[in-house]
Amino acid sequence: MERLVRSQLPMVRSVARRYRDNGVPLDDLIQEGSIGVLRALTRYDERHGVQFATYAVWYVREAINRALADQARPMRVPVGAWQRAAHLRRTEAGLAASLRRQPSDREIAEAMSIDPVELKTLRRISHRGRSLDAPFDDEAGETLAERLIDEGLADPLASLVAEEDDVLVGRLLQVVPSRCRHVIARRYGLDGRDPAAPAEVAAELGISRERIRQLEAEGLERMRRVACPGRHVALPGVPPPADEREAATGQRSWTLQRP
Repeated sequence: MERLVRSQLPMVRSVARRYRDNGVPLDDLIQEGSIGVLRALTRYDERHGVQFATYAVWYVREAINRALADQARPMRVPVGAWQRAAHLRRTEAGLAASLRRQPSDREIAEAMSIDPVELKTLRRISHRGRSLDAPFDDEAGETLAERLIDEGLADPLASLVAEEDDVLVGRLLQVVPSRCRHVIARRYGLDGRDPAAPAEVAAELGISRERIRQLEAEGLERMRRVACPGRHVALPGVPPPADEREAATGQRSWTLQRP
């Protein structure tokens, strides 16, 4: 029996290729067609003088059509309706080839001897969806979802993390005095403008650059204490305290990397 089924695989593949791109992978169609061969084998009678391949092809088509009706759509379509939808596609393709143009709905309905309402129903059934996980390039092993990725878009995870960081820093800024808040916002560009140098912020407030550095350090230290009392929590874009940096690196000096 196994040898007989294997000998019919070329016929099964040939039939299955006619139904590819209908929402079911070709390998699955071949498997369903092989099940049709087994069903034909249980009913075949060699005394009728018909070759087994000729007899089995009908069962192969029936098995593939049932698989398409069951698996090709998120909701199951009756086999009869699926077959009529397939007949619609064949009729439309035949008319387009004979007329050398796209046939109208009226011409298709007349060729199939159905009314326009049924034609619209069959069109909805024959609409072919495609999974994003479907293979796009068999050689490269690439899926449709991977091909549709826009490389120019920002990484969603990175965007989410950046948004959460903005919310965290915004909340911590509310706990510092208004003058410190203004200095930190200008120094780190948190107010929508480019980061400013101490001299630029000092000119805006009419104070010295050293005082700007003192206000910045005071505000950052208060934000650290509020974020997690008793231990340092790294804030996005905020340098660590001098004593913790000494313990981590063994260096006492540290320069703020800002304009």
